[in-house]
Amino acid sequence: MAAALGKIGGKHPELQSEIVPKLLQWLDRYGVENLESNSEIVCVLLDFKASQSAEAIRAALDAGCVDEGVCGDWNEIRSELI
Repeated sequence: MAAALGKIGGKHPELQSEIVPKLLQWLDRYGVENLESNSEIVCVLLDFKASQSAEAIRAALDAGCVDEGVCGDWNEIRSELI
């Protein structure tokens, strides 16, 4: 689902302001069992340069709910959001 929304937001940047809150809502319910989904959400947020997502991404990373091999570590993510 996140990948599909990422493609939509990539083709229609004007929709990103509606997509990002939904992705953040899903990420806020992170769990280790959703590692792949969470990682995809973070990748889409990075593609969108959604700087408002930094806190949520950091919390998910700290909880071990995002695969750093897919998205990078916090320092890499932070530099992409700037």
